[in-house]
This record gives sequence, structure tokens and C-alpha cells, in this order.
Amino acid sequence: MSNGWVPKSILDSPEKEFRAFLWNGGESGMYLSLIQWEKLCLGTKEGGLGLRNMASLHKAFMAKLLVRASFSDSSIWARSVRKKYNIIKGNIPTSVPAGASWAWKAIAKAKEVVSSGCQWALGNGRLISVAKN
Repeated sequence: MSNGWVPKSILDSPEKEFRAFLWNGGESGMYLSLIQWEKLCLGTKEGGLGLRNMASLHKAFMAKLLVRASFSDSSIWARSVRKKYNIIKGNIPTSVPAGASWAWKAIAKAKEVVSSGCQWALGNGRLISVAKN
């Protein structure tokens, strides 16, 4: 599931099957949901069943690939992606080149997820340049 952006309809399909199994014993047709799906997706310590939201899981996979491409030295894939798309190691790319592959476009969509979880570590400030950064 982590090799490209998957349409929402495909991500919703397993959840639809999970719901049918929980509320109707796996048989198709109409059923009554007794608990909100979001509550079932909570962890067991929070009172849910620990089920996974497929859309969130997919975004996490894409974000993981973007972080690996931006920061990893041990991955041959990451080094080749950085070289192909001129990404400076340690920086999350801000734009996607026009001739980028469908896979890289899909991974780059996770930029907002990664950016929301990043923060600067300034240290003593000697390596920070206001003009460059």
C-alpha cells in the first residue's frame, strides 16, 4: 500500500468490510452501527478496539517515505531520489518538478503531514544563518 497515492474509494473498501463484519456478521446489506467508527479506531487504552483508519495509515506510510528520502543516508533509494529531484539532504522538498514520476508525486503529497511534525533544533545558534535559513 505504500508505493503510491491510493484513491479514497479503495481505502474505504476494507473499512466497509470491517464494519459489515462487526455489525452484521459479515453479511452484506443494511445494518445499524452502534458505535461511531472513529471511536472504534481509538486505542484499547482509550476505550476503542484499536482498529486502523486506512486513510490515516496510508498518509503515515507516504510521510515515512518522504522522511526517508529527505534524511536517510543508508538507503540507496533515498540517495537516488535526492539526486534525481535535487533535494538537499535534511530538507523536505517544497515543490514537485514537472517531470516527476507518479510515485514521487504521491509521496510528495505527504509534505503537510511531515511538516506538521517537524521542528527546528537551534542548539547554540552558531550554525543558523538568518539570510540562508
